[in-house]
Amino acid sequence: MATVIAERARQSGTDPSTLANEALRERFQPVPTLEEHEEWMQKLLSVSKDCGVSLTDEQLSREHMYD
Repeated sequence: MATVIAERARQSGTDPSTLANEALRERFQPVPTLEEHEEWMQKLLSVSKDCGVSLTDEQLSREHMYD
């Protein structure tokens, strides 16, 4: 098993311990529930701030900026 990890690490340009840690994290990291995701989104939106009107692509174009 160690030789497989070493070979994959070499192919990806990283060291074996980093590769093994990333694989374990992906495998065992808990997947958030829908409720946890929705709670996170509500928190994210609660700290947002309305900054006014968004400019159109035309208004942000180089030609329009130097008029």
